[in-house]
Amino acid sequence: MSHELRTPLNAILGFAQLLSMDEETPLTADQQDSLAHISSSGKHLLTLLDEVLDLAKIESGKLEISIENINVGHIIQDVIEIIKHQASEYIVTLHNQSDDGNEIYIRADYTRLKQVLLNILSNAIKYNHENGEVFLCKALQKNGKLRLSISDTGLGISEEKIAGVFEPFNRLGQDSGAIEGTGIGLTISKRIVELMGGRIGVSSKLNEGSTFWVEFEVGNSTHTGTKQEILTSYETKNSRNKVPHSKHDKILYIEDNPDNMELMRQVLAKFSHYELLEAETAEQGLDIAMMEKPALILMDISLPGMSGFDALEVLQDQGMTDETIVIALSANATKEDIKKGKKAGFFDYLTKPVDIPKLLEVLNRRFPST
Repeated sequence: MSHELRTPLNAILGFAQLLSMDEETPLTADQQDSLAHISSSGKHLLTLLDEVLDLAKIESGKLEISIENINVGHIIQDVIEIIKHQASEYIVTLHNQSDDGNEIYIRADYTRLKQVLLNILSNAIKYNHENGEVFLCKALQKNGKLRLSISDTGLGISEEKIAGVFEPFNRLGQDSGAIEGTGIGLTISKRIVELMGGRIGVSSKLNEGSTFWVEFEVGNSTHTGTKQEILTSYETKNSRNKVPHSKHDKILYIEDNPDNMELMRQVLAKFSHYELLEAETAEQGLDIAMMEKPALILMDISLPGMSGFDALEVLQDQGMTDETIVIALSANATKEDIKKGKKAGFFDYLTKPVDIPKLLEVLNRRFPST
């Protein structure tokens, strides 16, 4: 469905770009204005397509969720870096009031939580006013959960309309307004938050602003002890099992959580013969795999877009698994998950939080002493 709907959109947006770039026969001002409307509407339709397909995936129970320990400070910085350009465009000031110096983790899916926060922040910016403000806060609740709140100084929502905030395609009377929207972003956000075991809510006053919040279970640091302590412990207790430093081997890690990627950087940095290649999505990882031909691929399962299982199938179809082994490294850690992974053809199926000695043992099996 995605392919069938994206193909005509690709032609619409692609030829619109070509027309705007044509220097030999430049368009008139009126034509440029009309073309801008075509491009804007095409991009809006693309956003609607993505969100409708996301909603369909949720409704059919096919949305992959990978619950991990997520560093709250890191994900907030990530979303602010992405959304700050939109805030600048709308002349809205972002205030990150969550940075209190305390490191805290919550249990959620990194990519999906980022999607939820970006959607709420985007709404807080769009439905604000020039020189408006948006505040991002965190607070521990009496129930022991962590609440992330996004408040704005925007239009607000009337008491009679607030009950429809999370209803699909309900834009609360903004359908004919100048602000583009799909009417299902908050619906998707609510479903995703609940799939992750969290809660979402809103409070608002008309013409004063709104506050949207999400709550999640507090988690532990992804790792027991510091990264350096883990590695030192491994070296002292398992020195006889160290991997030889005889050659350079490329390892591709496909992972969307930056904390997990940073851990892998530090783990493999201890072994100079490894070259780490990095990808945030399966699609990006497949491109790198085709070009670099890594000896080993570490694959997260729940990735934005194509899943780890889908990516493995592509690698198998391309015959790449004859030379490259693929190891799953996932927070989907039930016996059924592991059985499914091994049946699909993964060389091994490791679970998060990663057991570093076990990971290095698997690497040693793949790159034995010669």
